[in-house]
Parts: sequence; structure tokens; C-alpha cells
Amino acid sequence: MKQNTNKILTAVLAVALLLAMAVLIYVYIPRSQENQTPPPTEATILTITYNGASWNYSLHDLEALPSYSGSGGYIKKSALPQIITVGPFNYTGVNITYLLSQIPNLPNEYSIQVIPTDNYNPGTFNKSKVQGGITVYNITGNITGSQGVTMLLAYKDSGEYMNETQGGPIRIVYVDDGAFTLSDIWVKMVRTIRVISE
Repeated sequence: MKQNTNKILTAVLAVALLLAMAVLIYVYIPRSQENQTPPPTEATILTITYNGASWNYSLHDLEALPSYSGSGGYIKKSALPQIITVGPFNYTGVNITYLLSQIPNLPNEYSIQVIPTDNYNPGTFNKSKVQGGITVYNITGNITGSQGVTMLLAYKDSGEYMNETQGGPIRIVYVDDGAFTLSDIWVKMVRTIRVISE
């Protein structure tokens, strides 16, 4: 009886040893190059078009540009005259004026059309609005000025990448010192920016 138990234990140990060797061989022997898949290419999340030309950006491309951070929130325009505020939140992204400055032969006078992925509620902004010429409010809904905010193509909200429920992966926001602007100039889920010469 004891001899049979020893034989069974020996057989189990031998099988376990063979399995362990097979796993080590599988893990450590290099695979042939033809069986390896290349890393995925970063997807385009933004296209800028002007005068028949287009420029595509992945999230990695946008993060490689100089970043800008600021805080801002919005007043729900649909609720006026009742004042309902959202935010302010801290956003990080690319200043739109910097992004547009990368376009060769950008006209002196232009507007941009910002188109979301669902094509719902695209925004059109003249040069003044792109440069921050927007009515600014405080949290109680009182106007505090008509300048001094930055139009930002944001990819982070409070240090975290934005998902679709936050309007991401990229969205248009207006920031600086916790200022509030009206909600109709914030564009969620941005896909395309068209530059239009005026």
C-alpha cells in the first residue's frame, strides 16, 4: 500500500515538473518576428481642416504640444433666467490659439466651426471668441467682464483623462481663475475643427 502511494506521488511530481518546464520554455523562448503583432497605432481624435488641407492629431500628439491648465465652469443657458452653474473644474489641454498658430498661412480674419463626434450642436466661433472675447460671469450669475478667459481644447478634467460622459475625450472649455461662461460655447466630444477665412 505504501509502495503504491509512493509511486503515485512520484508520478504526480514528474507530471508537475514536466508542466513547469513546458511553461518556462513557452515564456522564455523568443517568438519569431513574423508571429509578433506590432503595437497599435494611436487613433486620430481630432482633425483640423483649412483651405483643402487637413491635420490629424492623436491624444499623444496633443499631449506633445505645450499644455495649458486653468479652472472654469459654465452657466446652463437653457435654465436662464434661473442661474444653474456647473463647476468650476480644473482642465488641462491645448490653447486653441496655439493649435491654430500651427496652420500655415492662417488668415488674419477667420472663424472656426467645432464639430462633435455626434454632429449635435456644433459651435461656430469668430476670432474674438477664440481669443477669449466672451462675456464672463461669477458664480451668482453677475457679469464681471467680457475678456480674460482662454479657449481650451481640454483632454483632462481635474488631472484625469475625460471619457464620453464628461464630454471627452476632448472638449472645448473656457478657463482662467474659475470664471463662468454660458454653456452654449462649450462643445463636447470634439472631432473636427474647420477654419473658415473671413
